[in-house]
Amino acid sequence: MPVLFPQSDVKLPTMPFDRNDTNQPLYCQVSDYIESLICKGTLRPGDQVPSIRKLSRQLEVSINTVKQAYGHLEDHRLVEARPQAGYFVQARSLETPGLPQIDRAAIHPTEVTLSELSQMILRDTRNPDLLQLGVNLPDPESLPVDRLRRMLTSETRRLGNDCIAYALDGGYPRLRKQIAK
Repeated sequence: MPVLFPQSDVKLPTMPFDRNDTNQPLYCQVSDYIESLICKGTLRPGDQVPSIRKLSRQLEVSINTVKQAYGHLEDHRLVEARPQAGYFVQARSLETPGLPQIDRAAIHPTEVTLSELSQMILRDTRNPDLLQLGVNLPDPESLPVDRLRRMLTSETRRLGNDCIAYALDGGYPRLRKQIAK
């Protein structure tokens, strides 16, 4: 029986799936079916896909199967869930994301001194648009700064001069006592 989509009343061919196929889970078969409709243009960007319950009834599969299929399609950015509205074909779902093209003719290698390289690196560390992967630091906004300040103050008072003194040969006496226990 053809599958009828409510927003366009377009009759679609029955989904061919095999419940006994152990190589491909049923939710993948449902996902592949919806993906094929998107690729063929039957479902266009911005179109609403059937609700979970409606597709479950039409295809005679469980609600969980359809949920998994839609989740799979979301993961592949073919559909998007909109709160209180349902699932929709994403506007750019037919575009395949690729790497940016590099104009190799525009690249002219030049010699860079160590000083220039250092300056470029330091300049880029201040660029908020660049993600600094070379430094492993937490985001300052995620730190409980006030709590850390109180803890640091408390420990400084408790330890006194021990917190700023160098451990002489043999190591830090309190640490040595703890290790010896």
